[in-house]
Amino acid sequence: MKAMKSLASLLLALCVVNTALAEQSKTTVSDTSGKFYVGLGMDVGSKFRKLKYVEVDHVAVYLKKRLKSSSNIPSIYFGYKFSDTFSADISAYWKKVKYEGVAPIIRTSLFVGKQNIALRGVSLDGYWTLPLYTYVKPYAKVGVGYAKNRSSIYNAKIIVPRSRGGDVVIESCPPLSGGETSSLTYNVALGLKFKVLDSMDFDIGYGHFDFGQFVMRQSETEIPGVDTVSVPKTNQRVKVRQLTLRAVYYL
Repeated sequence: MKAMKSLASLLLALCVVNTALAEQSKTTVSDTSGKFYVGLGMDVGSKFRKLKYVEVDHVAVYLKKRLKSSSNIPSIYFGYKFSDTFSADISAYWKKVKYEGVAPIIRTSLFVGKQNIALRGVSLDGYWTLPLYTYVKPYAKVGVGYAKNRSSIYNAKIIVPRSRGGDVVIESCPPLSGGETSSLTYNVALGLKFKVLDSMDFDIGYGHFDFGQFVMRQSETEIPGVDTVSVPKTNQRVKVRQLTLRAVYYL
């Protein structure tokens, strides 16, 4: 919500600047409609939504998670500008995220784990632009895609509270496997396009991105100190609210 308010304030300020520039400028900005373009995009900020976890008895709880770090290479875009109000492109991306989570597993025990997730996919996006101003234009984006994500759990452990001199005994947990899975993705976003040069645009957008499913675990696990339990394969979806910067060059 704060990001959307900031984006609205930025739009208002830039509209004022755009009006002043349009009054002073005596040059004609070339029309880039009907042209192919290439682009590079980079995520500058992401916030994970809660991940739902299903226990062995199928009781739904939620992970308390903290995003530790993320890394990605720039997304690559190739598209076509059909008109001054609509363009579409296809993009390819590869990202790597890490998070840690804590969740009840059985009775009073807690499952604690850290996981790496490699996100790989392609997305087809459509952009609807309002040509209200010469140098600054608001837009809305909707996209669908396909992802093949791979995950692995490491440093997993079960915390079992026990009465041993008042201390809590922490037991190690056998390795729990992640896995690879494929799924559809989608995204919706709002943003601003800036006319930098006749052949180049720069835009900033903020929205909701669903990067598809990943496998949380798929194994039978014997937890030290408690009964053997069969942990079912559990899939989650990587959902984030994300700020993205992009540069586009018209061919």
